[in-house]
Parts: sequence; structure tokens; C-alpha cells
Amino acid sequence: MPTRSVSHAARGAATLARLLAPLLLLATGARLQAQMQPVASSTFVAAQRAEAHGQYARAQELYDATYRSQPANTQALFGRARMRSWLGKFDAAIADYQEGLRREPANPEALSGLGWTYAWSHRFDDAVAVFRRFAQLQPYDLDPKKGLAYVALWRGHARDARGQFEALASQDPENPDYALAIGQAAFQEGELDAAQTAFEKALKLKPDLTAARSGLAAVAQARTQRNPAVMVLGGRSSEGGGRSRTGLRYAQLSLQVTHDLRLWVIDDRGLGADLFTPDRRFINAQTVTAGAFYNYTPKLGLQVDAGERHLPGETDPVVDAEQVFFLGNTVPKVGFWYTHTPASSQWITYADLYRRLNDYFSLEPTVYYAYDGTYHETRGALLATFNTQGQAQFGLGVAAGSKQSATGGKSITRVFGNVSVPIGQRVTFLLYAWHETTQGFPGETVVAAGFQAYL
Repeated sequence: MPTRSVSHAARGAATLARLLAPLLLLATGARLQAQMQPVASSTFVAAQRAEAHGQYARAQELYDATYRSQPANTQALFGRARMRSWLGKFDAAIADYQEGLRREPANPEALSGLGWTYAWSHRFDDAVAVFRRFAQLQPYDLDPKKGLAYVALWRGHARDARGQFEALASQDPENPDYALAIGQAAFQEGELDAAQTAFEKALKLKPDLTAARSGLAAVAQARTQRNPAVMVLGGRSSEGGGRSRTGLRYAQLSLQVTHDLRLWVIDDRGLGADLFTPDRRFINAQTVTAGAFYNYTPKLGLQVDAGERHLPGETDPVVDAEQVFFLGNTVPKVGFWYTHTPASSQWITYADLYRRLNDYFSLEPTVYYAYDGTYHETRGALLATFNTQGQAQFGLGVAAGSKQSATGGKSITRVFGNVSVPIGQRVTFLLYAWHETTQGFPGETVVAAGFQAYL
């Protein structure tokens, strides 16, 4: 009997051991895993709190301190990368995310952060590659699909972006960001009704969404700008020696036919605020042209004008064209102006680079090379423009160069400025002024003021 009891006890103990063994292994593994993970330090916790309060620079410092003291703390590395990205330190953020992916190639946080940082820094091809890789690893995650849609939108591929955001909205219809993006894409396409509907939906989902309210204001302004517009400028030109002329300087009738096409007719009586054409210094020429501007791709636009220039005793054909490259905040332009007189041809070629520095300031350097039928002329110009939140503009520029002559080179200088102030939704006050001097000749001053109004 005692032997049998011992045998039963032994078998029971063995059975219990087999049942408890997996639990013991799990517990041991958990202890080992816990020992391998860095303990959340007070510095790391402080970094998280700073991030939660929007103190991104402070959070970056604290995440950096944590990572330097605990190099195995990947979350501190990702925190530093996230703060660097939000602070616009894109190259440093990219390096951090890439380091994290070397440790954990499929980490969704690192893939998302790297993709968005590439997108925000306009490295769109790299962003697309990362988001596609992310989507393959996480096919049910909407974040990479959202990233691909925003890249398409920021690249100016409005139709493609709109389709992607509509697909996302079908899976998450209560997301105001998708409604907002659909409105932005529709606005880029020129479909104002669809844009207005989307912006209104975004506001319904999130009443304090400022971007949606700005979108509705932009739609209203775009509707106004599709009406015919009239621009009239009257002014006075005066030259050394007492000669002066007063009267109409410029008139234009224009119409935005489609989102991508604008047409106009211009009667220019020597305003000279746009190009430094050879005839505009001492001859009161009248140039009548018809023109158009067409965006034939999201990043390319072409302006063409053709007509006649009327001078005392002659009428000459005139044509000019300008190719514009829309590259975000940088807009290069190249163009020419040409006329043929009974005696010779006159022409101008130029290259221009508009650069938007921020929401308020822009710079626009231009280089001109001209021929007036006898002599060549070269000059460079720089225009600085200040834009207010109310959409008023104030520009001031200077140009300098030289012109050949029978007695040698003559220096040329010009100071010019412009003012544009909206008055309500339909009318804008305009002012142009310039003063030019050519070595050995009297100077000339032109001041012209007027308005542009949508009918």
C-alpha cells in the first residue's frame, strides 16, 4: 500500500510539472525580455510630456539625452526623429528613422515617420517608395495610403489625389481630413461645386477646421474671378526738358474661360511696367494685342500675345511669349518680345526667377538682353514684394545695365514699384511707378494708377 501511494504521488507530481512548465517558460521569457528593454527613465517621461504639450524643441533635447544614455532605447530614437521632423530638421530626422529601420526593418512607426518626412521635405519619389513598402507590409493600414494620396496632391496631380482620397473616405467617411483633401484636389482641378461640397462636409465633421473655411473663401473668390475683368490705368509720364504726357496708359479686358485658360485684349500706351521694351523710353507708342495664358500641365504654363504697335508714321507687328515653370515656391520664367519695323527688327529675351521666401516676402531677379535695331542692351533687375494677410502687395525694384551707342556704352538705371490693394471681393486698386535714366539722355518718370474690377 505505501509503495502504491508513492507511485500515485510521483505520477501526480510529474503531471503537474508538465502543466506548469509552459507557464514557467513564459514567465522566464517575460523576465528576460523585461531585462533587455530599457527602463523608462525620468528624462524619457519628461520628453513625452513636453511633446504632449507642444514643446517640440524641448522634447527633442530630452529624447536626445535619453537616447545618448540608452542607445538601445529605440523609442527615444523615434521620439527624437519625430521632433526633428516636426521642427523642419528633415535630414536629421531621416537619418534617425533610417537608423531605426536598420534595427527593425518592418517597424511601422519608422516607416510612417520616414515616409511623411520625405513628403514634407518634397522628396516625393523617396516618399512614394517608403509608403509603398509600408503598404505591402501593412495592407490594412490606411496611413501609407493617406501618404500616397497627399504626395499626389502636393505634386499637383489633383485628379489622381482626389480619387485616392475618395477611396480613403469610403473606408473612413467621418474623417474630416479626407473631406478637406478632396476639396483641395477638386479646387486644383477647377471643379468649384465639388470643392465647395467637400469643404462644407469637412466643416460639418470638424467645425473649427480653419483650412476648410479658407477653402470656401478661395472657392468664392475663384467664382468671382471667372467673371470678365476690366483693368484701367491712367497716369502721367514726364521727361527731362519739360515734356510730359497725361492720359490713359493701359487698358485690359480679360476672361477666365476655364481653370487652365485665360484670354485678354490689351491696349498699352507706354506704361512700361512689365518689360523694358526699347520704344517705351521716349516714344509714346501704342500697342494693341490679344493674348492667352494656358496651363497645359500642372507645372507648365504658356503666355502668348500678338498684335500691332502703332508709332508715328508706321505700324509694326508685335508678338511676345513667356514659358512659366510652376515648381512650388520657385517659379522660373523665360520669354521674348519681338517686332519688325520697316528698317529692322527689335527684340528682347529674358529669364526670370520668382522665389517665394515665406508667406509675406518674395524676390524676383530678372536678366534682359535686347536689340533695338541698331544697338544691343543688357540689364539685370531685382523686385522684392511684400504680401499682407489681407492680400495686399507692395513691390519695390531696381534695375541696372548698359546700352551700346555710337559714342560707346551708356549706363541705364531704373527704380520701379507697384502697389495692389483689394477693395472688397471684386475691385483692386493698382499703382505703378518707375523712373529711368540713361547716361547722356534726359530721364523719364511714369506714374500710373487705376483699378481692376470683376464685372
